[in-house]
Amino acid sequence: MHICQAMASEREQQLLARVRALETELELAQEPGRQRDSGEPLQSLGPLSTGRSVKVKLHALESVTEGGAGVNGTMYELTGPSKLLKVLAQLDLPTLGSLSPVRAITLPADARKAANIHEDAVTFSWAYPLAGVAQMTAEQAAQMTPENVAAHSFISFGGFVYFDSSGHFLQLNALDPGPGLYFSGPFPLPVVVKAELKAHGRVQPVSAGPIRESGAFNFAWINPNEEFTVSLPTANPDGAFAYDYGGDGSKDRYFTVVRTPEQATAQSGEALKQWNLKTENVL
Repeated sequence: MHICQAMASEREQQLLARVRALETELELAQEPGRQRDSGEPLQSLGPLSTGRSVKVKLHALESVTEGGAGVNGTMYELTGPSKLLKVLAQLDLPTLGSLSPVRAITLPADARKAANIHEDAVTFSWAYPLAGVAQMTAEQAAQMTPENVAAHSFISFGGFVYFDSSGHFLQLNALDPGPGLYFSGPFPLPVVVKAELKAHGRVQPVSAGPIRESGAFNFAWINPNEEFTVSLPTANPDGAFAYDYGGDGSKDRYFTVVRTPEQATAQSGEALKQWNLKTENVL
């Protein structure tokens, strides 16, 4: 192996080891059956804008062609710009995070344009917040003020990453409050689906303050039309966000992406009916 490749591989292993240590620390803090004494679980989500493109350099640690990383997804590393890396080093945050499995973009041309998706993009992935963000102290959080607000938003909350047909990174869009992505729900999240997502390493700690205050511990991105051992109660043509509230799972829920505010309103009405399903039909 070329010496530079060997050094890069060793560095990646060191970063991965640190991420695993952070994950273990978080799991120990979230003992089975635990629930937060907090407010009402989320009754709505969004709308969220994906129109802000983040100026970062991102490297995926495994193949990001569609299906290349299977159902587990992979990890990403931020490799620039240098100013951002300096801020992360000062905060003692690793430069690694998780990527969901890569899938084909499902949005039509007009929706792609509204979402500011690169014209050469063929596939996308959800990039979770950087490892360790959910465990930041108040002092660390107060220091996270990169000049690029979009980078700050991405580091803290995640964003969508876009790739060309060869799997080359093109663009990363952060999430901000505002029109763009609309959601219907909440819908009950089957415990089997949550278990499968966890088994594949796709359930990550919630770092967004308002969502944490609702009592949610963890969240996951569900890909468009993704199949599980047990079907989701609703169709999922454009993806969904799922939230884990701990305990017996009765508060767990997910919200599906829809393309218009009208769809969100209409489908959310149907969601209320879903909550009345008998437990045996949901699990």
